[in-house]
Amino acid sequence: MISLGPNKRSAARSSTSTWATPGLALIAVLVLVSAIEVTAETQSFRDHSAQFSRYKPAEEYTPAVSRCKVEQVIVLERGGASRPDAHLAASIQASLAKVVGKSDYKNSQLNFLANYTYNLGSDGALLPMGQIKELWIQFRKRYCDTEGMWKQDCLDYSIASADSPALVDSAKNWRAGLLQGANAPADAALVTINSTLAAPSCPNLVSSVPTAQQQWRDVWTPAVIQRLQSGGENYGLNSTDVINFAYMCALESAAIGSTSPFCGLFIDSEWSHIEYDGDLGKYFNHAYGAPLARTQAVRYTTELLSRLTWFFPLIRRQAQPRITSKLPVYVDVTSDDQLLSFMTLLGFFDDATLSTTLPCPMRSFVTSKMIPFAGRIVVERMTCTGHGFWKEFLYKISDSSPAYVRVLVNDKSVNLSQLCDEDDRVEGGTMCTLTSFSEHVKARLQEATKDSAKCR
Repeated sequence: MISLGPNKRSAARSSTSTWATPGLALIAVLVLVSAIEVTAETQSFRDHSAQFSRYKPAEEYTPAVSRCKVEQVIVLERGGASRPDAHLAASIQASLAKVVGKSDYKNSQLNFLANYTYNLGSDGALLPMGQIKELWIQFRKRYCDTEGMWKQDCLDYSIASADSPALVDSAKNWRAGLLQGANAPADAALVTINSTLAAPSCPNLVSSVPTAQQQWRDVWTPAVIQRLQSGGENYGLNSTDVINFAYMCALESAAIGSTSPFCGLFIDSEWSHIEYDGDLGKYFNHAYGAPLARTQAVRYTTELLSRLTWFFPLIRRQAQPRITSKLPVYVDVTSDDQLLSFMTLLGFFDDATLSTTLPCPMRSFVTSKMIPFAGRIVVERMTCTGHGFWKEFLYKISDSSPAYVRVLVNDKSVNLSQLCDEDDRVEGGTMCTLTSFSEHVKARLQEATKDSAKCR
């Protein structure tokens, strides 16, 4: 569990009622701030659109220390930027119906809506951005020419996805990037469907605070609504409409390859509010604010341990032989919610309960940094030297060497202190022996498996 200091925790732990008065004060401040001229040139949406943010490394990638060799890489990846699904598209179009096609707009930022046509669709299809393929080219350069893994190792891979057209297309882009210029054989493995990525049925998977997002929207969206309806106009806008316009900014910008005019409806300071709205939604529906969230990652986490330890149950080997083979490279493309449930099971980014009225600026649970489009978790399995003469001698005569694990979220190494015994941690807690890591993850798996009984 990544913890906050006492002062940070006390701020984040404060209840809704505690911040009622400051919340009202914040509304007044936002109304004043929103009088500032809004510009369509802002690029804050790229990094602060919560789950609709563009991929950006959380930190510059640091190669494994020179005494260690990466021998296996396991990637759990979110699909690339995609169009809205049917549910979101219907909500967005309902919001647009309130403001599109008017004869006169008092607020000049809305003028583009006079002849606006919605073109994003409703099928959740992958957008034609090259980011996924580019990231796999980066992967090949990073891992496939090292002392531990060679080009031929990277051709011995499994690339799979959840059963969704957009995710399958993302996985195909990954494969294309990996094989580009690699002289791959014609029968190089294709994309398969990994059944462990399908979230199990859990009717009781519910939020512990179902009104969390609305409580937060009541704090900051009135200022935006007042600005958009300035000059005496009343379009009947509500907080959901404000969020949908923000989503249009992020998604349409990704679709057209330039900044959407919807981005001009917001001032820079409001993007942190939009980001926190997404944080609350994911936290209370698919992470720590939903008590059964980690049950959704039990099957994939079990598979992860099998891959790391090279022990696959017979029934899995028979069902999906390629996915359960002993390979140096595994890649699975899945949804943002599945990625979140996996992080929750492992205890990553576990702050104090998020406040619904006052964000803690020091929180680690920030969805734009955790699960942006093409966001990923990478698990590196490596062997290392430098254990001392006698240990090295014993390892040599036994033809074995202890394996280590490192976990990265969007290129940033995660502190594994909650998943590893102190004596088994090295490199500031970012590397752990495979044995200790496996034991701790198994313990968490057992707890999550017990919780699965509560799903029904």
